[in-house]
Amino acid sequence: MATSSNANIEHGVLVRQWKWPLRILFWWVTIGLFVWAGTLTVHWYWSRDRSPDAPLLHAQAVLQEELQELARLEPVLFDPLAVARRINSTIHDAAVDTSLLFARALMNWPSSMRSNAASETIKATPDPGGDFVRRQLAEAGDGWLLMATNTGIFAVRTATYLCALPLLALGMMLGATDGLVARAKRKACAGHESASIYHRAKLAVSFVAILGYVVYLALPGVGAPVKLLLPLAVALAVLLRLQCAYYKKYL
Repeated sequence: MATSSNANIEHGVLVRQWKWPLRILFWWVTIGLFVWAGTLTVHWYWSRDRSPDAPLLHAQAVLQEELQELARLEPVLFDPLAVARRINSTIHDAAVDTSLLFARALMNWPSSMRSNAASETIKATPDPGGDFVRRQLAEAGDGWLLMATNTGIFAVRTATYLCALPLLALGMMLGATDGLVARAKRKACAGHESASIYHRAKLAVSFVAILGYVVYLALPGVGAPVKLLLPLAVALAVLLRLQCAYYKKYL
């Protein structure tokens, strides 16, 4: 009985070890979908609010301005325009492929069943599901173009935020260095540690980084991204400085 219980425990541990990458991937994809959908919704509202007569033209103007700002950036590790195009094409292709999958699953009946179908399209067309999706995309008009344009804004701003990661990392390194120096002084002078400040600053670092990204995605227009990203780097540096300064006095 004990052997069986131990075997079940070992099996459960092995299953959890193999499942955690899938769980992390699932949550990253789910959160990414919600952030993308929220960005589309917010920018659809901004387009309707700023230009009720021509929301698509307004969104295209914002996208063009964002592309011009992105082209001015010259990160060493990657081409930001190529990253933005890759993100945009990945989302577009995934949306089209998912629509094709569902449409074909519902409409591409076996040949033996098509003769009894009520729709003439299903009877006569070899790929009724694919033709339906392609026809819907061709006839979608400004609604589909507005969605595609807002997806482009999401991709460009995500690429811009990736370009700012070295700036954020530099600010965090400076904050950590100054915080460790302050911690060394506190240890030498037998100063008091503060677990409350340490834990709150630790939680605030990831919260501020994520909130800055979400706010940047939701803004109606950003003339110069550095106006938002530089204060974000300073805030992260201050928080990491507090975290390191009030770390344990003794290890």
